[in-house]
Amino acid sequence: MHFYNPHSSDFLGIPLSFIIIKKKPLLKYAYLLKVSSNVKYIFDFKESSIFKKKIIKKYFYFFIPIIFLEIILWCSYNEISFRKVKFILKEQKKNFKLFIMSYKSMTDIDCSTLEFFNSYSHIYIHLTHYFIRTKEKAKNISKIKTQVTLLGDSDFKNNSYYKKYFKKKNLHFEILPFKPNDRFKIKKNIIRINRLYSGGTVHKLNHEKPKEYYSDFRNFFRVNAYHTIRPYLSTHKIDFIDNSHGAWSEQKKLIGGNTYFKSDLCDIFNRYVAVIYGSELSGAPSISNLEAICCGSIALMDRKYIKGLPLIEGVDFVHVNEHAKNLEKEIKKKFNLVKRMYTKKNRKLDFKKRYNFFLKKKLMKLNAQDN
Repeated sequence: MHFYNPHSSDFLGIPLSFIIIKKKPLLKYAYLLKVSSNVKYIFDFKESSIFKKKIIKKYFYFFIPIIFLEIILWCSYNEISFRKVKFILKEQKKNFKLFIMSYKSMTDIDCSTLEFFNSYSHIYIHLTHYFIRTKEKAKNISKIKTQVTLLGDSDFKNNSYYKKYFKKKNLHFEILPFKPNDRFKIKKNIIRINRLYSGGTVHKLNHEKPKEYYSDFRNFFRVNAYHTIRPYLSTHKIDFIDNSHGAWSEQKKLIGGNTYFKSDLCDIFNRYVAVIYGSELSGAPSISNLEAICCGSIALMDRKYIKGLPLIEGVDFVHVNEHAKNLEKEIKKKFNLVKRMYTKKNRKLDFKKRYNFFLKKKLMKLNAQDN
């Protein structure tokens, strides 16, 4: 498996830009960098975590040594062996698969990049945050002539937004979700608060710059945030919920993020009987819900956003209709179920074991196709 420009975002590793501004990376898919022994990291000098792709393209040869240095530092900070690194300046024939994060890599694509993609036998494109510049990404994906498999955090195939942009293209789809960090686990001798915790960022999309990146999403859903519940909970105080929300447009200006990003979420999730973070309207669940389940908390989630994942309703989560007309009444009703669930002595807290086994099977499938 070859990974394309993994240094440019914080999904797979720690980018240089995050190190400079002391920002906490997401690392939702860091486990993929160790997917097999024959992993290679492919760089074509067209992406950076610091500079925009359009600027790099305009002064490409000027940026080559700068991005080269960035890649070297990225490898060092992420403990990546330089023997696994390969630099590409033109397309080459390869009998391998290429793994691409769509977040940056499927935007601002030129013909030479498409030719490079087509030199691979199989392209895996992960759709994390695909609600950004969706039309452009879908158009670029349609130009790839080799075999393409789209990947998502849950089963997107029945999601209305996914179907609008990808169903007609008849592309194969597989679930390949994020992995909660190993630090999220149940602590001993913890007395839990009989309350509901809600956190996370609220993205006010009309305040984002450039806001036209979100125009496809906003025009489709007629909303100003890509999460289902967070905007409501951030503006409606409910007596049994402790909120810790913040606007992303304000948080990203702060070095290292705000107090929410500095807090110990593992400790918080171990102190509450339940959490509610909401889901992305484009189909993906919030990783914080799964992190909380790893800590023994129960998540209130809409089951349609976790299709295909190894979660057990009534054990790991309680279904809540995230689009209910009276959301406060819906949440209160389901939280009463949580309180009864938590008293059950036979509740099996083996979610991490089930989830890791699920990921192992997914990765074995990818590796098998790579041989």
